[in-house]
Amino acid sequence: MSRRRIAWGVAANLYDKLLIAGVQLLMVPLLVLHWGLPLYGSWVLLVTIPGFLAVADLGFGGAATLRMIGLVALDKRDEAVVVLQTACQVVAIAAVVVLAGALLTIWAVPAGWLPADPALPVAEVRIILVLLVLYALAVFQSMLAGAAYVSVRLAPLYAFTSAHVTLLESALLAAVVVAGHGPLAGAAAMLTGRVAGVTGQRILLRRREPWLRFGLGRADPAERKLLARSAMGVVTIPLSQALVLQGSVVALGAAAGPIATPAFVAARTLSRIGLQATQLFTHAIMPEFTAAHARTDQAAQARMLVALVGAALLAALPFALLIGLAGDWLLARWTGGAIIAPSGLMPAIALTVALGGLWTPLSAMMLAIGRQGAFVWAYLLIGIASVAGTYSLAQALGATGAALAVAALDLCMCVVVGSFAYRQWWRGFPTGPAARAMLARGLAVMRR
Repeated sequence: MSRRRIAWGVAANLYDKLLIAGVQLLMVPLLVLHWGLPLYGSWVLLVTIPGFLAVADLGFGGAATLRMIGLVALDKRDEAVVVLQTACQVVAIAAVVVLAGALLTIWAVPAGWLPADPALPVAEVRIILVLLVLYALAVFQSMLAGAAYVSVRLAPLYAFTSAHVTLLESALLAAVVVAGHGPLAGAAAMLTGRVAGVTGQRILLRRREPWLRFGLGRADPAERKLLARSAMGVVTIPLSQALVLQGSVVALGAAAGPIATPAFVAARTLSRIGLQATQLFTHAIMPEFTAAHARTDQAAQARMLVALVGAALLAALPFALLIGLAGDWLLARWTGGAIIAPSGLMPAIALTVALGGLWTPLSAMMLAIGRQGAFVWAYLLIGIASVAGTYSLAQALGATGAALAVAALDLCMCVVVGSFAYRQWWRGFPTGPAARAMLARGLAVMRR
């Protein structure tokens, strides 16, 4: 385990999360102020599209990341290039299929199924959806760049560049909104920022690691089969995440109308700050955990697991307490009184922070060693149930019902992931001694 690399990873992820959190905190009140709550509610429903389409790379980006980390760790560079270009080939094919299918669907869907607002004509909504589909395809390319960066131990640099890609597209969105333009110009601004940012990421990687080339020429059918076996499990994770993050918004809008979505989305944006804090250490440690697994170094994995859980709890629990006690006041102050949390919303959101902060870091380590099969199908089924629960509860409780459904999902996932962690790591690894040693070091530091 390289403490230096982990430290740099934590620092880069801290910068990334702080920058993204700042952007999110600024964009919500800005959009509500300039567009009004009804139009913002329609926009929230439209921008769920990129989240749903994020799974269309079929999990090959995530599978390629895991394969390449192991190959680079063993200094098998040529094989790593084959893996990358094979993933590029699959993603290119998926992009063509997604674009064709999306165009047909967007122009064929009945007008009554689209978000309605006097300031947003149906023809404009269709063009916005096309731009958002293109934005999702640009995100595919960013994911491939991430696989390449992480495989050569440049995850901190990728986090740093990703933060600035988000900043660029958000700045362009803010500029067109302040200039008086609507969602159509906003979608075009996001697409422009993402394309420019991904291009910059590739140029930078080419200069740092010229041997790691994107392309299609070295794609290999045999490698594609190997990736497919892993991708079947990997793709279920973003699919489930899309169901929970985007599907819950769609279900809430269908049950209670677009006007109910801003409070839920704003409250969840606040909660994501706490959950992103738990990911600071997670993203930094994943490549190291994968490499330690490849070396069968159980002692190093045990130390990383103990540090990960401790850091996640220290980040999530205080923030959950803050959201639960002062969330209503924070939401009202943040949005200038434009969004008021309904009764029970913020305590339910606080529960999702506390529970999600425990199971998501552990599930990331399961993914890092290719054991995602132990939880992904449960995650998918629970996610489907969560969306159905959101629709049912939202009819009676509005945004609070949606938050309660997500909290129930997090509770179920704590059981699923926690049982694996107990069986495989707590009992199978020297996790107990690692925890006691870390606690002793912490107490020694406090006594000083």
